[in-house]
Amino acid sequence: MVAMPDTESVRKSNLKLNTTTRKLKKEVLKLKKAAGELVRHREAAEAANLAKSAFLADMSHELRTPLNGIIGMTELALDTLLDADQREYLTIVKNSSTHLLGLLNRVLDFSKLEAGKIEIEETDFNLLTLIKTTMEPMAVTASNRGLEFNVEISPDVQTSLRGDAGRLSQVLVNLAGNSLKFTEWGKIELKVEPADQHSKKDAPETQMLHFSISDTGIGIPKEKLGMIFENFTRVGDHDVRKYEGTGLGLAIVKKVLKLLGGDVWVESKLGKGSTFHFTVKLLVSSTTKSPAPQSVEKIEFKKRHILVVDSNPDSCRAIAEMIKSEEFSVDTALSGYEGFGILNFSAAAYDIVILDFNLTDMDGFAFSEKIKSIEKLSTVKIIILTLSAFHADEKRCRENGIVGLIVKPIYKSNLMETLSKLAENWNSPDMPFLRHLSVRESLYILIAEDNVVNQRLAVTVLQKRGHMPVVATNGREAIDMLTKLSFDIVLMDVQMPGMDGLEATRYIRSSNDCEMNKNVPIIAMTAHALKGDKEHCLEAGATDYIAKPFNTDDLYKLIDKYAYYRQEKTEAQLSHQPTYTDDIFVPQTTASQQPSQRTSATSLNIKKTLLRVNNDEDVLRDMWLAFIEDAPLQIALLKDMFKARNVEGLKKQIHMVKGMTANVGATALKSESFRMELLINKLKNDFSEDEAQLLTFIENIQLELQRVLKDMKTYLSKPKGSIL
Repeated sequence: MVAMPDTESVRKSNLKLNTTTRKLKKEVLKLKKAAGELVRHREAAEAANLAKSAFLADMSHELRTPLNGIIGMTELALDTLLDADQREYLTIVKNSSTHLLGLLNRVLDFSKLEAGKIEIEETDFNLLTLIKTTMEPMAVTASNRGLEFNVEISPDVQTSLRGDAGRLSQVLVNLAGNSLKFTEWGKIELKVEPADQHSKKDAPETQMLHFSISDTGIGIPKEKLGMIFENFTRVGDHDVRKYEGTGLGLAIVKKVLKLLGGDVWVESKLGKGSTFHFTVKLLVSSTTKSPAPQSVEKIEFKKRHILVVDSNPDSCRAIAEMIKSEEFSVDTALSGYEGFGILNFSAAAYDIVILDFNLTDMDGFAFSEKIKSIEKLSTVKIIILTLSAFHADEKRCRENGIVGLIVKPIYKSNLMETLSKLAENWNSPDMPFLRHLSVRESLYILIAEDNVVNQRLAVTVLQKRGHMPVVATNGREAIDMLTKLSFDIVLMDVQMPGMDGLEATRYIRSSNDCEMNKNVPIIAMTAHALKGDKEHCLEAGATDYIAKPFNTDDLYKLIDKYAYYRQEKTEAQLSHQPTYTDDIFVPQTTASQQPSQRTSATSLNIKKTLLRVNNDEDVLRDMWLAFIEDAPLQIALLKDMFKARNVEGLKKQIHMVKGMTANVGATALKSESFRMELLINKLKNDFSEDEAQLLTFIENIQLELQRVLKDMKTYLSKPKGSIL
């Protein structure tokens, strides 16, 4: 017989169960509440992170936009004729601005690393080339300060590698830059060798490299060694407070190396110097070519002695300063006879003469012939500076020792480029004649940019290459221009008022309004510097991307990269080649009032001209025959008006020339005539200040005329019905 539990026991048991259940429910509610709090905190953290990213993007744009103007315009100013004081002041401005940009980049880089927003890119590269290009500027700085700078790479190191070359370069710059900053005497040394823990036998496709950068600088106190890789940490001793820095460089290095599969550590003694070690894991590549060995001739080139001969004292001094700033040995002369005397009787041996063609006592050919007649001076190489490329009779130049010509205005970059080419071909029997900027074609480039300083910067940079820029101040204005004129390239700022660059790019790619420019290369320009910016631009339809502040050479490379678009246009697109008519608005910041530095690729637009005469080839032939007979006379009359300083006569004559060239389809000749007309219409009774520009216009028009006449005669010689 089973004993039944008494009622009291059951009641107590149920009470206990209910109590436990209530406690469990309370705990569950607490857990749910805690989970809800965690979700809210996570959402708040994510929102804060998004806000932080947006803030960084906005701050990046707001800071980079003025920096782009400051750095870019300073570089342009440094590229012109300046005296020594002006060059020094502007160099300080540029260096300070670049330093500020470096600080901004470090803060943004650190923020992206903290948020895990940086991804490692893998590309093939050559280690020797990377070290050379990264360390060379620092070696020059060290040499200027009296420091030795040595690089030693073990023969056991594989040089054809695959990995993130940009991040490896960033680490080298940070650590070598630190050594330069804290070293005032002695030497800095970079060594590269395979790391012991990874041999080729264990992982032949992978190489762990060990880098060490040693210096004889101030050193680091022992108690500080464990904390120098922490965020915003500096040594803190009063002796080093004079050295600038955010305390982020080494923290960034440590985080980057962790992403690269390596580590960093330091050995140092106070007052004796420091050695920073780091390792990095890279793949071995079989596709990267070894760099070509550098010739001894090029290394020694700056030891050559240069004489600048120019009758204008200011110009002579400024050109000499340009060259001296690049560490050449330079002397000057203010006349042909003075220059000849220095060359002939000075104890110094001169290798190069940079010669203004129009000296007060003789021209460039007379000077060069005089030099050529002296045997000991027969090897001197002469570069002439002139207002016009028409002086460049190549055969006569070569006969008199003239190896190159630069058309004024003289820019430092053009001069250095010519000297660099001369260095490369110094002893070559096949040295090309160095006629600067003669091989590239002018491109019609639309600049969509709302910032006035950046507009001016872009226009000037493009004009220096002979391109023809037009400015739009926002996306809507850019679209309006793209519906009327055909362009070869569009530079599209991303952030603009009204319609921004991304919205405008989407419209250009999708709308029939911009049919003639639907496939035009669009290079997005943005001052944002966060992950995803490039992808957003490409998704919107941009062809490529450049970050601001942009490097001028990087912009030139992008433009050269996409210049092929002009050659790939169809005949239908070519019929829309920009033909500037009187009713088309051209912003004042464009290059329209400047003569181009090279001729256009297309002399005749036959299809469009035929359409205008109802495809009647007989009418076209008659027009061309009349043009061949009359045009040389009209251009000769234009020259006479110029020589007589007849402003009103020039205005009427250039207007007539523009009209007749438009009628026969001579698009390049008409474009140059239109641009000259714009300049002449600004004149009153005197054009002494614009004389050089007008002369260049006339000579360019002559050049274009010869091409047009030659092409017309070629087409006219074809059987009837075969002109197209």
